[in-house]
Amino acid sequence: MFAMLLAMGIAYTLHAKDIFQPPKPPPADKWSEPVPRREALEFQTTDGTKLRGWLYRSDTPDAAFVLFFYGSNEDMFHEANRLAWLSETLHVNAVCFDYPGYGFSGGTVAIPAFQSAALQEFDYVKKQFVPDPATPIIAYGWSIGTSMAIHVAANRHVAGLILQAPPASADEMMRWSSKHDVPWYGRGLVKMKADPEVTQVYENAAAIRNISSPLLVIQGELDDVVPINQGREVLAASAATQKQFVAVPGAHHNDLQFTHPPASDAVEHFIQSLR
Repeated sequence: MFAMLLAMGIAYTLHAKDIFQPPKPPPADKWSEPVPRREALEFQTTDGTKLRGWLYRSDTPDAAFVLFFYGSNEDMFHEANRLAWLSETLHVNAVCFDYPGYGFSGGTVAIPAFQSAALQEFDYVKKQFVPDPATPIIAYGWSIGTSMAIHVAANRHVAGLILQAPPASADEMMRWSSKHDVPWYGRGLVKMKADPEVTQVYENAAAIRNISSPLLVIQGELDDVVPINQGREVLAASAATQKQFVAVPGAHHNDLQFTHPPASDAVEHFIQSLR
């Protein structure tokens, strides 16, 4: 593909299908498989899409709820260990739904559908499981899922926002992608661009400017997908008075050990500060 682009001397435009690539769905019966303290969730969105998720119940009464949004090449099944860790170790109620067109959910891959679903997931969780308005609901996103977490925080009241490796802007991501993802023979000639919908999910620094919810940003120092300076830029743009950046030494984008210090300690202390 890139050889053809090089010969033609044109840019390659990224669309939703290029950045949101669902893995092969897990067996359907895994969604309702009995697991201690895990509940299978299901509701229908306003456009008729059936969304499925999991709630990992905390053993602590009145525990906070964490609504998690995963990365582009994952699904809820891939994040089961993180959800269990949040529930069992940090004693929160961990919730995650598959995006439309992903995993156990119906629908098709489309960024507006993801954004709408994220808000409806928040509303569903709040209505069904959080009768006490004092119970914190925290939005937690990783990689491209940070955009969904920020979208929720911009449109609903969240007690806190946790972002792991958030892109800052489409321009920065496209410049990085033009150097990082284009083969060596096309660098400097083939330029990556983002269509308007993809641009929207990368513009996290702009989207977070009016969000004052407490913020924690975690990123690997050696992140080779979203450079660490972008995470710092998102933190700096936030309107929050309580905000913290945690750089994880030796970690890249996909090998950051979130269950180990310093990331685990940072998440634990952040959640405790919101109670």
